[in-house]
Amino acid sequence: MRRFFIVGLIFLVVLQGTGVARGADPTDYSKIIIMNLSVEGNSITEKSVEMRYGHPPNLELRSGDFQGILKSSDGSTIREFNVWDPRNQLGDVLENDSNTTSFLSGFLEHSDNADLTLILPYYEKQMTFELIDKKSGLLLKSVNMSAAITKFQTTYPKDPGGIPIPQFQFEGSTVYLIIGVVLSLLLIAMILTMIRKK
Repeated sequence: MRRFFIVGLIFLVVLQGTGVARGADPTDYSKIIIMNLSVEGNSITEKSVEMRYGHPPNLELRSGDFQGILKSSDGSTIREFNVWDPRNQLGDVLENDSNTTSFLSGFLEHSDNADLTLILPYYEKQMTFELIDKKSGLLLKSVNMSAAITKFQTTYPKDPGGIPIPQFQFEGSTVYLIIGVVLSLLLIAMILTMIRKK
């Protein structure tokens, strides 16, 4: 009888591990929005918006005078992040001091015109991108991404959609893992009880 329970326990653990391994490696359908804008003085023009498969850079590490906001189709905010003003260009120059020693010196150069390319993540129900001037709070540009999204969905009709809007929820594999651990503990407790009774 003890062997039966041990074999059952091993089978349950293997089954549980297989389920987690299969659930932990889903097919990657991550998508990005590539947005090209032109900044000319105080005017920002939309040049192109395209949606494709890919992974965006980490938006949390950015700094800048602009704020980018991704909004859903109902107007609610999905995500906010900083955007560098492309008219401010950083660089290095080799300089010499009075002792003719060379050293690198950084500089900031401002231009009236510049191109701005943004690579953004795509979330479910994502529809618009807003660019805000952080100092004045003014809306500099609002870009509707629906045409690019519709074109992508027409090209790939079997695509499952975007990243779910961030919220707390249990994944299916997590639920199965919790159930498996609880059943394993119950089975071990039952085996120990039977052994003690003998």
